[in-house]
Order: sequence, then C-alpha cells, then structure tokens
Amino acid sequence: MNYLTNDHTFKNYFWRYIKNLFIIKYYIFSNVKTRFFLASSVLLIGFLSCKKTYMIQLPEAVVPAPVDVTKLTDSCAYTLDGIPYICDKIYSGGGGNYGANLDTNGGWKWDPDTLLYSRSYSIRSTGVYGSYGGDLTIRLAKKFAKSQLTRNVDFIKAPVSDTLLYYPKGEQKYAVDFGGFNRHNGVVLEIPTHIGYVIGNQLPNLTTNTDKVYIPTTINADSQKDSKFEITNVYFFPANGVWLDHHILEAKFSAIVFDIYEKPHRLENGYIRIHVN
Repeated sequence: MNYLTNDHTFKNYFWRYIKNLFIIKYYIFSNVKTRFFLASSVLLIGFLSCKKTYMIQLPEAVVPAPVDVTKLTDSCAYTLDGIPYICDKIYSGGGGNYGANLDTNGGWKWDPDTLLYSRSYSIRSTGVYGSYGGDLTIRLAKKFAKSQLTRNVDFIKAPVSDTLLYYPKGEQKYAVDFGGFNRHNGVVLEIPTHIGYVIGNQLPNLTTNTDKVYIPTTINADSQKDSKFEITNVYFFPANGVWLDHHILEAKFSAIVFDIYEKPHRLENGYIRIHVN
C-alpha cells in the first residue's frame, strides 16, 4: 500500500523541512515539568489508506501567541450532572500504540498497515475531592499509516510530531470506540467516579467511549451527536527565536460520559488548558 499519491510533491516538502525537525525524546511521564523540544515548523501529514487520499499541510511558520504564554497555568473546569468541578494540576500522562480498524468477520483481524497512536493527560484539583474537586483525563488518538510512525521512543512508534494529534485547531470528534474497534480518530474523556469500592475493586471511570467488541453496546457515534470538543488555541513557546520548547493546548467541550451500566451523565461547560509535549 502506498499512502502517498504525489510522491514528488511530498519529497520536495519533506526535504525542505527535514532540516528544521528534531527527533523528539518521548516517554511516559508523571511530572508535568518534563522537558522536551519541538521544531518551529509544524509538519502536518495526513495518512492515506489504500482507498482514501488525505491532505498534507505544511505551515510556513508558527504565529507568535498574542498572550504571555509563560504566565499561563494548567487549568480545567466542568459541570457533571449540574455539579461544578475544577482542576489545576497535571499529575499523570502517557502515550501508546493500539491496533486499528478491527475486523471481527471470521476472526480477530487488525488493519495490517495502520496503527492508532494516542497521548493522554490527567489533571485534577490539588484540593479535596468532591464538589469543586475535579479529576479528568483527556486522551487524543489518531490512526497513522505504519510508515508514518517514524519516531521510536521507549518501544512506542510515534509520528514526527505530536502536534499532528491536535493541530490545526478546531473541532475534534469523540473516538467512541477507543479500546475496542479503534476505527475513529478523536478525543476520549475519562472521569474517575470517586464513589468507593465494590468487593475491593474500584468502580470504572465515566467515559465518552466503549471498549466493547463482542458484547452488545448502546454507545456509538450518535451518542455524542449533541456534544462538542473544540480546540480553541495552541500556544507555542519560542526558544532562542527558532526552536519550540513546549506549548499549551486550550479547548472547550461538552459530552455524554457513561458509567459501567452505560447510564449517561451530562458533562457541560467544559474548559481545559494544559501544557503538552
């Protein structure tokens, strides 16, 4: 399978920008102050399947942020079933690869040419749990042709830049089958229940997705038809006027999150601003 239909055009752009790219040190982290470097030019490459053609977008430069990004802190707020919650500290994060486009006809078969790549960030309140003490994990997931995952870090196959997950800004769909069929690109939101234990086991999180494959489920793309996740800003940090040290993702959202019994809970008035790498 050849995922580039215009090889000559791609090569011209690729060699033009390769001198401005670093291979980024990538690893699962638990400290938000993890250091990393991104190139000043953002390379946005769509993957191509055997049947589809995707656009290749290569911005000439990153526009400086209109605000002093050094003063922006991590922040999150939302209401869950009408109860407000706030978060102010990232406490965990990570990344990984997953099979994509699961086909269960005649067996269990993953797309041999595609992998799903994801990054996650967890943010919670530094205060007590309960009302106003929030806890939310945001996961960004996207399918790539295996040949596009050129960065190998700690056994994870990653694209040349994680900005491919969320740049350019705009609306993102919810990946409602993440962990199951993995056919959709998009966002997954998870909220710990914090309502105790049952026979020693913590109850599952409230989530926007389902990982069920053979078990019947009521959760599908229509489950989030009245929901919205919009990336409103991506602020880049200039370093020495050339390279990008790190950047900030800002988004607003609403969604339906489901419990273990697939009972819906309304997530509204969502806002998140986090440092990402």
